[in-house]
Amino acid sequence: MTQFGTIKHAFPGSNTPNGFHSFFNYILPQKEANQLYIIKGGPGTGKSSFMKRIGTYATEQGLDVEFLHCSSDPGSLDAMIIPSLKIAFLDGTAPHVVDPASPGVTDQILNFGTFWDADKLTPYKDNIIAVSNRIHDGFSKAYYYLAAAKNIYDAYIFTERKAINPTAKLKIEKDIIHQVFKDVKDKEGIGSVRHLFSTAITGEGVLDYIHTLIGTTKNIYFIKESFGCNSKKVMQSICDTATAKGYAIECYHSPMDPDKIEDILIPELDIAITISHPLHKPRIFPTLIFDLTAALDSARLKSLDFELDKDKRLFMDLIDKACNMIGANKKLHDELESYYINAIDFTAIDNLYDTLIQKFF
Repeated sequence: MTQFGTIKHAFPGSNTPNGFHSFFNYILPQKEANQLYIIKGGPGTGKSSFMKRIGTYATEQGLDVEFLHCSSDPGSLDAMIIPSLKIAFLDGTAPHVVDPASPGVTDQILNFGTFWDADKLTPYKDNIIAVSNRIHDGFSKAYYYLAAAKNIYDAYIFTERKAINPTAKLKIEKDIIHQVFKDVKDKEGIGSVRHLFSTAITGEGVLDYIHTLIGTTKNIYFIKESFGCNSKKVMQSICDTATAKGYAIECYHSPMDPDKIEDILIPELDIAITISHPLHKPRIFPTLIFDLTAALDSARLKSLDFELDKDKRLFMDLIDKACNMIGANKKLHDELESYYINAIDFTAIDNLYDTLIQKFF
């Protein structure tokens, strides 16, 4: 019986209050890569399908694969990695324009633009420009909604922090650090950090792939938090401590606050740390649970309930508006793709696929 490889899913970028935030330079670091293929080409030229085909073939050969999804259209891929071969494919077009850092050495460009018939696109020039402009405007409005949501998010944090017992919170944070690292030995050198998103704000709502990243990890530490009584400080401390001890780690960030780490994976130790709040709900079975919200003074919090509830409802409504706008843009993007699909020579792409499969396998 054939043993299939496993598939992990994540996002290399996300829609955020400050626009599109990219971690594309962490997909497969240059010094670790055997080959990086940067795919150039317009919408509907088959970039995502091409990456899915190669990734699926790799899993059928028993290799583990990472599918990195597009936050604007989670059904599409922005990148695909085969870690054991140290090979990655990535979409190098807007909004995450990527150019070769080491052309011809590790980086190769696959130009899918050579596979289209420009004469078939020319009659639709005005349509293509008009739809592209509407997509640009749609994302601009979505980011205005997300910026407004971030202001309400910050206002919620400002209010809820009045109910935090700082001594109690510090005690819980120290306990978390102790539990995670109590049996961890130091290694020589400084560890490395890879940054991605496990959660993204998309046209289908706030989606996550947390379970595919840490679901099978042996030791999973689960931190219950609220927006105000949050784990931002302790998660950064875990990241700093792990790298200071010499371990390579993966950090997955918040799309609402990209500076905030929400999941940490230490593969060599089979350890994962994840958090839980209304926008981040891991579907996993934890080894140990910590409750940061226990540091909230219940009497003080009760006096703030009405104000916090109003802020939370307004915040969630703005998130919904942003997601709906991104979803409407997806329909426009489908229209844009339709012009290119009819102009592409997919037989040429099939031939390229066959050539690369023979090269790798």
